[in-house]
Amino acid sequence: MSEREIGIVTDSAADLPPALAHQWDITVIPCLITFGSETYRDEIELPRQAFYQRLRATKILPTTSAPSVGTFVEAYRELGRRTRTIISIHVASALTNIYNVARLAAESLPELDIHLVDSRQVSMCTGMLALTAARLANEGLSAADIIARLQELLPRLRLVAALDTLEYLHRGGRVSWVASMLSSLIDLKLVVELKDASLRLLDKVRGRRKSLLRMIQHVLESGPLEQVALLHADAAEDAAEVRRLFASYTPPSGIIETEAGATIGTHAGPGAVGFCILTR
Repeated sequence: MSEREIGIVTDSAADLPPALAHQWDITVIPCLITFGSETYRDEIELPRQAFYQRLRATKILPTTSAPSVGTFVEAYRELGRRTRTIISIHVASALTNIYNVARLAAESLPELDIHLVDSRQVSMCTGMLALTAARLANEGLSAADIIARLQELLPRLRLVAALDTLEYLHRGGRVSWVASMLSSLIDLKLVVELKDASLRLLDKVRGRRKSLLRMIQHVLESGPLEQVALLHADAAEDAAEVRRLFASYTPPSGIIETEAGATIGTHAGPGAVGFCILTR
């Protein structure tokens, strides 16, 4: 555990690998996953493998929800025993209620100096911000300077993914254009982009391998890469193939590899493979 003066918090929808969270002393608040009448804390009570087994088997789409205000208050108070300043970085407020719940918790603890950051992103795009904040805090930067740096990064974050199925996006009902295009997309694989909390279609192609190649092409066309994370939704073999194809383009910072959690998995569906990138 570090002895830095600023605590860093994120949520499990950031898909931050546990080893990195531990290495950089980042507190990860678990989101909630509900299958029918059963609710679990992400990763703590329902590990990724078990989640995807249930997701593939169920006919009723699970729901994901924010941790409770009390959960955030408890985490903030725990951090408050060793620091009065906390930076709490969360997935896009336009897509989930997590940021608003964190805000309510922060407002109930006026004795702590809690700063909230809306990543306008999901998954490891948010995780990259948390890692950056932890690194800068270790270097001794103030909370104000760290937040200013993070704000500079927001427009440079993108998630680009190849979906294996449209079923989960359609059933989730959060992306309006999927329903309107569904009949014309039979047997096609989609490549999509999430930027500034908005999902848009980049490509529709026939064949899984072609969709993975097109995804890589879109990533490379985004510009010089500063940070890259490769994630998959219960698709380790496809992710390994993408990693092989992408090897010669790896930036000096390397590639963080992780399995997407319940938030991405529920909406993108099993089989999705994607990149979270920070361009220069």
